[in-house]
Amino acid sequence: METKIFRLNKKAQYPDVLLNQMKEIDWKAGPHLVKRLEDGDLDSRDEIIVITNQQLTLIGFGALLERDILDKETYSFSPFLSTIYVDPSYRGQGYSTKIVKALEEIAREKKDRIIYVVTEHVGLYEKSGYQYQNQVRDQFGRDMRLLKKSLAS
Repeated sequence: METKIFRLNKKAQYPDVLLNQMKEIDWKAGPHLVKRLEDGDLDSRDEIIVITNQQLTLIGFGALLERDILDKETYSFSPFLSTIYVDPSYRGQGYSTKIVKALEEIAREKKDRIIYVVTEHVGLYEKSGYQYQNQVRDQFGRDMRLLKKSLAS
């Protein structure tokens, strides 16, 4: 299937239909990410990747963020691979891996050498070379897994 990839950030122009679909997903992180974008609350280095079909129907998205769901005072490292989402009708077709790889490439463009993930998932990121570091508590009080990957060429 032919897809389109959009790269959103504080300065990018993008079709409103993308954000409208991201707001409608059944996971709070999607609407939260859109709110951060609309409110200008993204950092200058933050990027969001959105994949659609040719008719601009949402397939999935993900973000590379300087601030994620960890307290910045306690955990001062960055960037974070965040908010990886694939619409249920497109799951199992490799789109999450495609989103992760696209975000890693952006991190490399920005000269980042290490990338982090805070997640409850086991296995998804490990397939892409992320290694478990330790348990952390996020800003909502949830126990999460901290993973890390070296982006050295």
